[in-house]
Formats: sequence, structure tokens, C-alpha cells
Amino acid sequence: MGILGCINPKNIVKGVVALRPKNAKEMVQGVTLVLRTVIVRGAMRTFLPPAWNLLHGALLAHRFGPNLLGKMDFTKVVLGWMTKVPFMNMLSKGVVVTDSAVPLLHLLLPEQLRSLFYTGRALPVFVCYMVKRAQIGLVKEEQRAAQWASFHEFGAAKAAEVVADFQGFYVKGAQVMGGAAQMMPEAYVRVFSKTLDHNAPVAFEQITKTIEASLGGSMSEVFESVDVAPVATASVAQVHFGVLKDKREVAVKVQICAKRRMLSDVRNMRSTAVLLKAVGMDGGMDLPTIAKAYLDVLGDEFDFRVEAEKLKRFAKVFEEANLSDKIALPAPVDDATGEKLLVMTKLGGETLSELLAPAPEGSAPACPAAAAALHVPAKPLPGGGTSEWEGVFNTLFLAWGHMMLVEGTFHTDPHPGNILLLPDGRLGLLDFGQTKTLKEADRKYLCRLILAIADDNDRVVGEVMRNSKKLSSGEQFRMREATQESLAMTARTFFDTRPTALSEVNLFDLNNSPLVKNPMLKTSEEFSMCIRTIYLLRGLMKRFGVHTSAAKAWQPLARLALQNAGAADIRPPKTHFIADRVVEVLPK
Repeated sequence: MGILGCINPKNIVKGVVALRPKNAKEMVQGVTLVLRTVIVRGAMRTFLPPAWNLLHGALLAHRFGPNLLGKMDFTKVVLGWMTKVPFMNMLSKGVVVTDSAVPLLHLLLPEQLRSLFYTGRALPVFVCYMVKRAQIGLVKEEQRAAQWASFHEFGAAKAAEVVADFQGFYVKGAQVMGGAAQMMPEAYVRVFSKTLDHNAPVAFEQITKTIEASLGGSMSEVFESVDVAPVATASVAQVHFGVLKDKREVAVKVQICAKRRMLSDVRNMRSTAVLLKAVGMDGGMDLPTIAKAYLDVLGDEFDFRVEAEKLKRFAKVFEEANLSDKIALPAPVDDATGEKLLVMTKLGGETLSELLAPAPEGSAPACPAAAAALHVPAKPLPGGGTSEWEGVFNTLFLAWGHMMLVEGTFHTDPHPGNILLLPDGRLGLLDFGQTKTLKEADRKYLCRLILAIADDNDRVVGEVMRNSKKLSSGEQFRMREATQESLAMTARTFFDTRPTALSEVNLFDLNNSPLVKNPMLKTSEEFSMCIRTIYLLRGLMKRFGVHTSAAKAWQPLARLALQNAGAADIRPPKTHFIADRVVEVLPK
């Protein structure tokens, strides 16, 4: 209503005239007025959207006169009251100026305008958490958990509204929260797990335009059909199933978010992270560095030709690792793929998020017999239990171990929406747009750290963590109190999937988290994507009832990678448990 009412040229002129800056001082006052308006608007849209709609109309009526709402008696009363209230007078002027400028700003400064409105929506929720934290400090300790849980229901719902309205990179942030069951409040996991592949879809008309622009012709020249309903909508792309002219069934991945907007969103999130860290609401994590790390991996995600080459590359990696009988990747159709369009063979089955959806809260779904039989490890897994899903996760460990430690380039987004379980039991890995390549020295360092963690040697783990300062990229980890115990716990939390006292602490637990008491002063930007991958795998394991160690599964691969690179090992590991197919490729 506000924007549509102000698009009229007369209204735009009135809005501009209403500001009339005569000098720099008045310009600053005008900008301040707009910022105040955005904050009030954001707060009301966040907490009282119906009331904002009514107030918005009344404010416009106040500025433009009774003709906007008609000459009814109640209008005169409202306008008369608002004229006498200085705050309402200021707000109505701000609404007119802001709404009048929106159409022009959408054209000239779209990212800046988006950032401004994001701030207006997110800041009120942040302030509410600040107030609640102060209030919780006055409550008895035994009552705090229940009060936080209740408040997180409110916070998660409001944050979900912001994500739904803004989409873009905010969806990626929501996906991390939805997939990290071990570090987020239950309310956030429940609400944001829906963002893994079921976001608001883009209209098929727009999808058709993008496809035909990429193909340089009609869709019917290449496709027999393309389903109108999408199978998945994520932050960067939307996927539809289709059939090519040669009758091959394919998945059609179409870009729906501009790169410039996504990068702008990352910068907004980083600003939010800086604010959270400044006021001690980041759970002791170095969130600004983590947010900055995303800028390094987003570039390739917007050129689907690069992703097509990655699919070919990693298919070869898994074949050489003797994993192709357990892991499947879609094959790109090169002559139909472009920068914003990726056509690839269709993989059947269900995603792990679809398997989890009908499972009762706190329980894992049954593992299909074909998957349980195909992925059974040859030897008991270190730290393993009785979950029928352990073999599946052992295969996932092998896949990511080969990518991360041996290859040095790895898939950084293993959330349940990106992992398929095929009817024959194989695992299908999707979405190789977001990958990270480690520098050679950093890859060797990671291998040594994995060996120390797998060997359960806290002294060596501490030494390796401290030695990160010798890397060309500088010190990777710094804590307020870098004791051997704290460094070892941090290393296990960041680079292994076994539960630790730190990994099971809720990021929003601002009273009891060990990281709040001994915060990370610096988290590695170079290894942030490794840490993210571990956290997503651990969160996925928790939902499937699996408790095995990725570090112990990666132990032979880390030794192999160091030996291939001609690097010195740190010490012989104590255990050698791994599937037979990996033992076979180790040098004798």
C-alpha cells in the first residue's frame, strides 16, 4: 500500500518537497529521519504487522490529506490527533520521504536499500534478545532454561519471517541453523530445517525466461517437458525435473539469486556478527571471521559451468577411491548447461531431510535394508554404537576424507537436503556449487591435526594447534586462555564428530557455554569451511542417532595424504579401523 500509493508522480514530488534540504545539516537531519522511520517500520512489521498496515495508511493520509482515505468522520479525528503528536508528525513525514524514495532507490541502490530494510527488521529482534538476557540474569538459575526455550520459540519465528521476506544468503544462514541440531535451540532447528530445500518458489514464468536465455532459444527445442512445480528451492537456485528430447530424465537447476545481492547479504550478516560479538552475544565464537569466510566460496556458486566441471572431477575422485559403488553424482549435460543453467542426470530416491520429516521428534527413521547392507563396514567403527545408520555415515566420512585430506578441495554444504538415499542403497551427493580448496600447507597441517585427534593425544593436539601461527596465513586459532585442555577440546569440537563438552553446548546458551567464559578471540578463516562441514555432519549424525568418530575414520587417509606429499608424520597412530577398501590403497 505504501509504495503503490507513492508511485504516483504527484506523491513522489510531495515526498521530495517534504524533505527540502537546504544545507548539509538539514540533509543529515533528513537521513536521520529516514533511518528512524526504517527502525520503527521494521519493529512494527516484525511484531505488529496488521497494526503497521493500518498506521501506514493513516500516516500517508496525514501527509496527503483526507482524499487518500475518503472524507469519513473517523479520518478527520485521526488526522487531527496525529497533527498534535510530534512523534507521529515526524513519523508520517519519514514514511512519505522513505516510501517516495523507494522506487528510485530500487533502481539506483538496490543492495543498499535491501541492507537498510534488513537492519530495520533484524535490529528489533536483536534488541529483544539483549533485554531478555538482562532479564534472565535476575531469574533463578533453575528457571533460566525454560525461559530461554520459550523465548527462542518467539525468536525463531521472527527470524524465520525475516529469512522468508529477504531470501538470498539469509536462507544459507538458516540452513546452517536448521542442520546443526547439536548447537542450536530446538526451536531454531525445527523452524529452519524447512529451509533446506522447501523455500518459497520462484514463479515458473521467470524460470522459463532464465532457461531460454541460457539456451538461446525455446525450451521446447531441448526439453520434451519440464515440470512446473519445483522439486527444491534453495538460496541460489531452484530445481525442476524434466525430460530431454532424447528421453533422458534430468534435473534442471536454474539460478534465482543475483551474485551481487548474495555478496551484499554476506556483508550484512558480517555486520550483524560484528555487533553480536561486540555485545557478547555470539556465544564466544568469532562469528565475523566465519561470515567473512563465506565470501571466499560464494564466487563459483554463481557459474554453473564451474559446478558441472566439479561434478566430473569428484566423480573421478570417488572412482579412484573405490567408492563409486556406494556414492553417485549426477552427470552434467554439457550442451545444455550455461552460467545460470545446469542440466544433469536425475538421481532417484529421497533426501535425508525427507526421510527425517515424518520421524517422531527425537527418533531416527529406519535405515532401508538396501542401504544398511551396502554400507556395512568391514570392521567395527571406533566409538560406534548400535545405530543401523553407522555404515552410511562411515561412507560419508570416507567421501569427505578423500575430498578434504587427499584431494584438498571439498563440498562444504553436507546438509540433509544435499544427500540422497537412492533405491539401490547408494548415496547421492548434490550441489557442488559451494566448495573450498585448501592451500597445500594448510592441507598438511589439517592432516597432522586429524592424526593427533585420532590418537587421543592432548599434548600433541595442543602443540599442533599452537603451531598454526607458523602457517603462511598466520595464526589460525586464539583463545583468551589457551590451556592444553581448552585447545584440545576446541580441536576435537572443530575437527571431529565425537561429542565434546563444547560441541553439545547451545550457541544461544549465554550463561553456561564454556566459550562464553573462554571465548575464541580468533577463529580460522582458512579452516572455517572445514569446521562448518564437521558441524553439519555432527548435527546430521545426532538426528540419525550415530556417535562415531570422523577423525578416526580419516586417520589412514591423513597418513596417506602426508606420505604422498612427502611430509613427515607426527607419530604412529594406535588404531587403524577403516573400511577394507581404504586399507587396500595404503602403502605397505
